[in-house]
Amino acid sequence: MDSKEDKWLGIEDFLGSWQAEETANDDFMAAAGVPWLLRKMAKRATPPIHHITREEGMDAIRIRVEGVSGNDTLYPADQESVTYVVERTGAKYEDTTYMDSKGRLYSQKVRESDSFTVEATREICDGGDAHVMLLVGTKTDGTQVKQEIIFRRVSSAESKNTAEAKSSYDDDYKNANCESPQAESKSGDGESKASFK
Repeated sequence: MDSKEDKWLGIEDFLGSWQAEETANDDFMAAAGVPWLLRKMAKRATPPIHHITREEGMDAIRIRVEGVSGNDTLYPADQESVTYVVERTGAKYEDTTYMDSKGRLYSQKVRESDSFTVEATREICDGGDAHVMLLVGTKTDGTQVKQEIIFRRVSSAESKNTAEAKSSYDDDYKNANCESPQAESKSGDGESKASFK
């Protein structure tokens, strides 16, 4: 991130409500400390909706996750990082989120209890109707787990009834024009950058 002024440059493309195609990656959820019962619930539940909004009267964005593992986090531009607690698991994370120089929404989340690190990079695709998020989790022993999630933009009416929304565009997900993210690569200064095709 170059400066505070650039932190949210390009965020407009991400504003709105987005429903995940699927999130049932058991290996990733287990590595992230999600209990077995909650993982089972996530597999059977309607995929979550992420609401990304710009806060009026302040230079901040809010990301609210509606689903089995809900969360609501405010990211002010004048704070390098924020601390939040995952509602269902009680895990506390230090979170640094900003727009990168390639117009992607980037987050690095470090769990307080054991330094498990999640890097999430979102990139718009399918003409702005979808975005793909690559999650890379790094355990304390250096091993990594990865998950790719495609989100599709949904209307206010759809986001109020996630079950109906999912059935209305399941086929569209299969045909979304989103390229697969590639593995993360480390730059010489130790800062991690996501690389997409």
